[in-house]
Amino acid sequence: MPKSKNEDQARLRSVEGALGRSLAAEIIKPTHLIRDLTVLENVFLAVCEQRGGSLNLLVPAIRHTALLERANEVIAQLGLADDRHRKIAEIAYGRQRLVEIAIGLSLEPKVLLLDEPAAGIPSSEVSYLLKAIERLPANIAILMIEHDMQIVKMFATEVTVLVAGRVLMAGSPHDVMTSDNVRSVYLGQSGEARFAAAGHA
Repeated sequence: MPKSKNEDQARLRSVEGALGRSLAAEIIKPTHLIRDLTVLENVFLAVCEQRGGSLNLLVPAIRHTALLERANEVIAQLGLADDRHRKIAEIAYGRQRLVEIAIGLSLEPKVLLLDEPAAGIPSSEVSYLLKAIERLPANIAILMIEHDMQIVKMFATEVTVLVAGRVLMAGSPHDVMTSDNVRSVYLGQSGEARFAAAGHA
């Protein structure tokens, strides 16, 4: 049965008292999800950090109505509404990655860094993650580190290829994927067929 708004607020009051202000800056970092807290609690704390609520976490959550509304808005945007009362440890890994993105969005960034967002996620969970990324606000620049050429083709408008920490080439996905230099230097001969197939699919 869904929890009432009062139950949400009571639960968040207990979280605020347990965590205090000192952890607020740490948990907003991607991959630093608090597994014993719910999706809503994790995102709520990130919203507090962005909008100043973390300066007074001892104030009862009932007084943070606007922050709760913002947290629920971000959760819904990432398609996580059905999981908002579930603990992080209880949801699939792919959905945990969505929570990380939700925390990033809660900080209202101009640029959002996604480091291989689909890495390690079971194939059955990848599609809804990629669809969620497609729905990200157009006014946020996305900087994605990615080795999967299909994902690069899906999202990239400009690609920069790095080798040993230096820029090998920068350009459109088509130009990069058809570059002989990129194929030979970055992939090696064994990877050329796979790279070419992704570039021309």
